Amino acid sequence: MRVALRMRANEGYNAEQAAEKGTITVGELRELLEGLEDDTEIVTLDLNNGRGARWGTIDRWEAIAEFQDDEE
Repeated sequence: MRVALRMRANEGYNAEQAAEKGTITVGELRELLEGLEDDTEIVTLDLNNGRGARWGTIDRWEAIAEFQDDEE
């Protein structure tokens, strides 16, 4: 089975601007993934790309990145 994680790229110039458009919590993501089998493949579908390739992948080795607040 394969599922598409719908996303919108290019929503801001920093993490805070993108977060203002909408976020999902880890708990919400877990709930969405709960019924899927362990071997289900996830691809991304960029809803904000009117031209060119709209399909992509999650970089499995760099999927987690930490961001600090821009206010310092």
